[in-house]
Amino acid sequence: APPAALLVAAWDETLGDVIRAVDPVTGEDAPDRAPVPFGRRRDVVYAPPYGLSADGRLVAVFETEGQTCWEYAGGTSCGPRAERVHLLDGAAWRARVVAMPVAGWPGQMAFSAEGNKLAVALQTDEATTLVVIDVAPATVAGQAQLPFAPRLLGFTDAGHIVAYGQPEGDEPGVTQPEPPQVILLDGVSLAPLWETTLDNVVSGYWCSAECQADHGRRESTAWTPGVVLAPGGHMLLVVHADEDRLTTVDLDGQSVRSLHFGAPQTWLERLLVATAGVAHAKGAMNGAT
Repeated sequence: APPAALLVAAWDETLGDVIRAVDPVTGEDAPDRAPVPFGRRRDVVYAPPYGLSADGRLVAVFETEGQTCWEYAGGTSCGPRAERVHLLDGAAWRARVVAMPVAGWPGQMAFSAEGNKLAVALQTDEATTLVVIDVAPATVAGQAQLPFAPRLLGFTDAGHIVAYGQPEGDEPGVTQPEPPQVILLDGVSLAPLWETTLDNVVSGYWCSAECQADHGRRESTAWTPGVVLAPGGHMLLVVHADEDRLTTVDLDGQSVRSLHFGAPQTWLERLLVATAGVAHAKGAMNGAT
């Protein structure tokens, strides 16, 4: 059988921004798959944010115009501003447009396992709004405010929505933020079902020394744990950035478990580790990703 078509976001001189289904053998558009336009602006600064369903059949691509900015680390941080999302059905090769209830940066998004819902977190300079879209009718099913801009957003097999992130400090990017949080929301009403704070997870970016000095003289700390939603959405796994530790958030049992991990060591290796010192290199950034 011929290989499946590759989906490509590209610029077309006549149509503007388009999604193409490219035949990987010929490099041409796949049969009966004319380019689908989703924007007309060539001077956009950002690549279009997009999401793909688990089966690869559905594509969500956001039409960006301008940018959304907010104060960060004594300066400004910006992201693409979107007001509309184009939902493309790869099988029927038909796109529908959904207007967002708020305009903002679509930082994280996720399709449900069945592909019938799309959740997206829209960040503005004031708040982060979770928007849920029903794909089949191409309508907004609901929206709710989140206490943080999520680093991870996903669905559980039960249809609930899970968000992981952390509130910013008093001065974002300057003061140390609060620990990460996990929120489990009802997939229909978006009401909170359960939430927990991961107090033992060190995460975030902040100034640690010379904070009143110029940017080039400030010393900063940045820890970025690895976060993944397990298949089925039953567990959230967090690999710590500052130590060999794994924190597991059981979303079904609504509990948190943390443990150290590492290769087995002999008694001699454990003795050497216990008596060894640590050499520190001086630099402007302390942390790990």
